[in-house]
Amino acid sequence: MGVSDPLRPELKWKMLLAEFAAGRSLNRFEAERLGDHCLHTTVANLEGRGVRIERKQEVIEGRFGKIHCKRYRLDPESIVRARELLGGAA
Repeated sequence: MGVSDPLRPELKWKMLLAEFAAGRSLNRFEAERLGDHCLHTTVANLEGRGVRIERKQEVIEGRFGKIHCKRYRLDPESIVRARELLGGAA
């Protein structure tokens, strides 16, 4: 994969799941910096794999004013499932 190549879908969900399993929460702008251009779709994919993701509305300051978005984090009850999906590496 080159620097400008998008993440392959099979790597993207694992990378984001590892972030969540490590205790990090993300909004769409933070996920974009990690290479995920469609965080809500990746979250839906994770939920389809049996991982529960919590959502919380937040307002952040953007370049042109306030932006309403969601912050996503791993539901604590899903940490075991996340580790199973990551092969025990989380």
